[in-house]
Amino acid sequence: IAIGRFIKSILDRRLIYNLTGNTNTATILRGNVESAVRAVVKDNAISCAFDSRRNIPLLALGAAAGIADKFTAQTSDDKISEYCSVICGAVDMGYRFRKADKKLLFECYKPELNTAVRYAAKFGNVGNERYSESENTYANVAIVAGAGDGETRVTVAAGDVSAYGKDRREIYIDARHEQPEENETDAEYRARLVRYGEKTLSEHYRIKNISFEIDDAGVKLGDLVPVASSVTGEWYTARVTSVTVKSQKNTFKRTVSIGTPIPLTKRS
Repeated sequence: IAIGRFIKSILDRRLIYNLTGNTNTATILRGNVESAVRAVVKDNAISCAFDSRRNIPLLALGAAAGIADKFTAQTSDDKISEYCSVICGAVDMGYRFRKADKKLLFECYKPELNTAVRYAAKFGNVGNERYSESENTYANVAIVAGAGDGETRVTVAAGDVSAYGKDRREIYIDARHEQPEENETDAEYRARLVRYGEKTLSEHYRIKNISFEIDDAGVKLGDLVPVASSVTGEWYTARVTSVTVKSQKNTFKRTVSIGTPIPLTKRS
């Protein structure tokens, strides 16, 4: 029996921090998500400016993929892997290591929807569908408390603030570590707190899973595919999260599962 971990787990070995003397300055990342993620990996595991012992010689940055998504987040003391997973998950972007020239190249990627396939019971290419949904950790409104104390504490609401009644699910976020920056206006600071709340809400979505059996060698792990659920009667765009191939008596059966880690979105 061989037991191991994916090479991505190497990022578990480094925290995100930036020492100036004995002070850890918070890492503030704005703008392009791919650039921010690449910068975190480079500064904390490949080319650390204040301690070369943190560098992992095996690692290097691969070519940028040119992903345009934007995000804003302040972080410190998180593991690189945790930060990358949360931020990439918020914009449906992935990251990986690719071996080349005796190096492991860190790369970001964002698969496009595979329009060459469509799965639905009416097409006869879906079988044994199983559907589950959980709302145990779901929230759609975040009350974010930032700098200050008592009545003077800056507090904003983020997310689907128009939701009401039983459809409104709130969580409280203590964001005191998100302090106003030099020359930052009150409006800019509040907007940053809202973005922080939206980032946290991205971890509290409805968990939906659909699994089904198909016989299609063209589907790969990580593909985005359109699929119709006979349970809900709706079309979805979902990522293939696992592919299992079983061989028995010279026949092969492929079981493809779709669902989390990203929320399902309706296909128009």
